[in-house]
Amino acid sequence: MSVALEARDLSFAFGGATVVDRVSLAVPAGEMLGIVGPNGSGKTTLLRLLSGLLRPAAGEIRVLGRPAAAYSRRELARLVAVVPQGGGTVFPYTAEEMVGMGRLPHLAWPGWLSERDREVCREAMRRTDTERFAGRTIDELSSGERQRVLIARALAQEARIVLLDEASSFLDLAQELGIFRMLDALRREEGLTFVSVSHDLNLVGAFCQRVLLLREGKVVAAGPLGTTYTGENLSSLFGVAVETAAGPGDRVRVQW
Repeated sequence: MSVALEARDLSFAFGGATVVDRVSLAVPAGEMLGIVGPNGSGKTTLLRLLSGLLRPAAGEIRVLGRPAAAYSRRELARLVAVVPQGGGTVFPYTAEEMVGMGRLPHLAWPGWLSERDREVCREAMRRTDTERFAGRTIDELSSGERQRVLIARALAQEARIVLLDEASSFLDLAQELGIFRMLDALRREEGLTFVSVSHDLNLVGAFCQRVLLLREGKVVAAGPLGTTYTGENLSSLFGVAVETAAGPGDRVRVQW
């Protein structure tokens, strides 16, 4: 299986303090990697490095087998999309306008959407069930609805790799499951690759095929879910007693 996203000995520091320390990872195409760790462990910084928003002090990132540094910003944006935590915006963009922003890396003229661009956006909204509030402003939507719009924007970008920073934060249980079931369907049906930072251990155990456990910027363990997402590793990661059990299919249930 081909590797969609890879990092080799990645390091980054803020003000002389190392935040990401020689992190390596590899995500096969069509899989979801869950990044788990305590607050302040460097998860979001790692995601920003993988997206190209930050430049590593050392190490290399490879996207679809090619060094990320070899891509232009525009080329990289056509391959890698970022879904931040769903919040409001300064400007009252409608959901349709927000999704249209995903087409920016593809536009010959900024702000001008061709009929094909509009069709891609309509399909992205159909896949994420956001057509029904296309004309509503982002601030009029619930947290779960905003998150779906941001995922629709990533789909409109036509990226093959999607990075998610706490995609289920501030959502209720039904919304959380709805978001991750949608991501799982996109992974299985369209072969998209996901990297998800999450604090919800059971969502990771239910929907990720691989995990990376991060503490103080260093990898505690990384690999396939079944062999890496263990009570022993999670207990070491968080410093509390954690137990895991096999769930249906390839899922892992977590309890503490």
